Amino acid sequence: MDKAKPEVSEKKSQISLISISDLFSQTFTYYRKNISLIIGLAAVPFIFSAIELVASLDSLNLILFPIWIINAVVTTLFTLALYKLIINKETSVKKAYRNGLKLFWPFIWISIISGIVIFGGFVLLIIPGIFLSIALGFSSYLLFDENKKGISAIAASWHYVRGNWWAVFFRIIVFSIFTSLISITLYTITGGTQIIDIIVKGSSVEDFGLSIVGQYLDLILTYFLITPISIIYSFEIYNSLKQNKKPITPAEEKKYKKWVKIFSLIGVITIILYIIFLVSISSLSAYI
Repeated sequence: MDKAKPEVSEKKSQISLISISDLFSQTFTYYRKNISLIIGLAAVPFIFSAIELVASLDSLNLILFPIWIINAVVTTLFTLALYKLIINKETSVKKAYRNGLKLFWPFIWISIISGIVIFGGFVLLIIPGIFLSIALGFSSYLLFDENKKGISAIAASWHYVRGNWWAVFFRIIVFSIFTSLISITLYTITGGTQIIDIIVKGSSVEDFGLSIVGQYLDLILTYFLITPISIIYSFEIYNSLKQNKKPITPAEEKKYKKWVKIFSLIGVITIILYIIFLVSISSLSAYI
């Protein structure tokens, strides 16, 4: 009897997961209602990325690396501020950035652990890595929504996705296609006939590149539209999963943590072996 209950719960949550049409509707409704705050948040990383774009000119290569580091930090803070706005309902740009900063290191730690776990999955013939990339995809939302950190956030994400993996995967694929179409449209507008050459002649994008105007449009698209709607869209999926699943129990958390540690160990061992391999190759080449 005890085993039958979770199965019923999984089926129920799978059936009532938010529909794709509702996902897009709620995503753009929220985006539209909070457009002024989103623009305020996005303006910060856009400015730093614009500076980095200018610094990428040959004459400024010496200062490009520190600017790249600063821009990476600012972009991460922008992501955290969006989480605070969307999940914790912050009411100003300043508060969203300030309160997002407080979770900078917990966010980085979750990202590192998740990355190692997913890498460990990809080592095992790719499919486990694809599974884990979806299962662990809501770990950051649990940091902001339930104040779960580290492996606890990762375990809870896995718990919420369990029984709904295909439904979540399908919704993410649909959204990825949607954003890809937007990007292709941008490339077509800014690249013109170059896109035809890429498709017909098999030339690479690097052979052409975007014009300087196209690169700025790409930054605008990324910061002011794609990144915000991606986080909103994923939050709506997370919210739907949470409404249809009971919170993770200590016994369940212990089980998921065990698997997280196993995949982490596989990932770490693989990274260490790869580093040893590179060092060995480098040492051998020195004697040749």
